[in-house]
Amino acid sequence: MVEILNTGGTTHIPSPLYSHESNGLAERQNRTPKDTARTLLRQANIPSSFWTKAIKATGDIRNHLPHSSLPSGISPHKAFFNEKPSLDCFCFFSSITYIHISAECHPPQSTWNARATKGVIVEYPSSTLYKYYDLQCHKFYRKHNLTIHENEFVAPQDFDPKISISSSIVSDLTRKPLYEIIVVQKSLKIVNSALKQTDEKPTYRNAIIKYNKDK
Repeated sequence: MVEILNTGGTTHIPSPLYSHESNGLAERQNRTPKDTARTLLRQANIPSSFWTKAIKATGDIRNHLPHSSLPSGISPHKAFFNEKPSLDCFCFFSSITYIHISAECHPPQSTWNARATKGVIVEYPSSTLYKYYDLQCHKFYRKHNLTIHENEFVAPQDFDPKISISSSIVSDLTRKPLYEIIVVQKSLKIVNSALKQTDEKPTYRNAIIKYNKDK
């Protein structure tokens, strides 16, 4: 490898072992997509096997956002195609979608069958086309005739029926912020040697006076 680099006029400067900060730019370029994809997967309750779709969606989103390294902070899409990117096609990753079943695909004697299937959005190929995962057929398709319910996500049981509902509820509780889990109770007041809820803030002086009066 060193000979090849020297032939091309490249100076090879190795970095110390286990020192990620020595290669900060490359580390950040790897960490940012992984962190974003992990967030998309966790938010949508979809399995980690969809990580390639999450990484692809992360790249599409980043290419449409302004970048500080480009002139005037333009987006990579505008720098490459010389046109302003459109954000109309974007929606929440893995949002629930209902795909219309075309009349040509209806089986015989299916008058009362469902006219749509349920899926989740996993990719944005174009401004009028979406790639989705069909939860009934367990396959990926592309279509434009669908209805997207943004910010609505499936439950883990839709991908793996073996997951119990109780375990998914517990996992949802563990993901809540601490301030949403803590319940603040009203203060207590000593009355006739019994605890009783009250809106008043008890003090030591009031408790002693009340005790003497009860005597």
